[in-house]
Amino acid sequence: EDNKDKNIMFFCDNNSVKLKIKNKYNNIIVSNSQIGHTSLSNTTNKQILDSITDFYILSNSQLIYSASKSNFSRMASKFNNIKFIS
Repeated sequence: EDNKDKNIMFFCDNNSVKLKIKNKYNNIIVSNSQIGHTSLSNTTNKQILDSITDFYILSNSQLIYSASKSNFSRMASKFNNIKFIS
């Protein structure tokens, strides 16, 4: 609510949550990627590539807020020493 004047890129591995947040706020940007978990055997090559792409974008952010205990965003913050807020 305090950041309506900023464009915010929102990453999430749950597409319905991602779209719900995007529809609620006009300043939210989401990718149309299909996120997959590389440790699962049913993850497709496209899902792996999409996950790596999202990770790359996240690792070049100005600031990362994390709403969960996922290490995905925490590790992305380490690549370019990005401030990480959990």
